[in-house]
Amino acid sequence: MTFTNEGRIVFDFEYETSLQRLIMLRIFCSGSGDGGREKRFEDQEFRRFCCCTFDEFEQAIAKLIEMGVIHKISYGYQYGKPSSGYIIKEPDEIIQL
Repeated sequence: MTFTNEGRIVFDFEYETSLQRLIMLRIFCSGSGDGGREKRFEDQEFRRFCCCTFDEFEQAIAKLIEMGVIHKISYGYQYGKPSSGYIIKEPDEIIQL
């Protein structure tokens, strides 16, 4: 099976926890459907899809950013609710190969 670069990052990259892969899969499969790479979510709705705590979710997002596999854009309040955009990106270690 051949994936796009984003698909390779989601399915083939080694993550430290299954929560990290679950978050990546959620970003990959959903979000805004404008055809762009950025996926926008209401922050609370994005956290609600799994049964982890708020702290576990935030730590997993922070680690994914640190690993270089996502970029997060905070939009503040959109339609009265806090929202963020996420872009899946290739980490430097893959780009250098």
